[in-house]
Amino acid sequence: MLTNLSPNAQKRLEERQANGIFPADPSKRWLHKTTINRSSEPLASASQRLRAVLFRVWQQSKERKGGMDQETYYQARMAQIIEQERKSLEPPLPTYEPMDG
Repeated sequence: MLTNLSPNAQKRLEERQANGIFPADPSKRWLHKTTINRSSEPLASASQRLRAVLFRVWQQSKERKGGMDQETYYQARMAQIIEQERKSLEPPLPTYEPMDG
């Protein structure tokens, strides 16, 4: 149970846990960021949800077992997603090289 919550916040948390929206199991806390609440508003932005999903994919991937760190995996997968979407356009956009920081 979380401490230092107002009674109102504690009640909302308990309601969410009862509805399976915010898992009580600490090993599944990452899920609450990707769950939609009852008013159908995301609890996290689309980019945060995509990053969370890619993190879970990386955790289960052979690339992780091969030594690739999470940030490198994220950047590579985002480049693949962007390239796939770029190619789906009519006419396709030209390929752009990423800018150095």
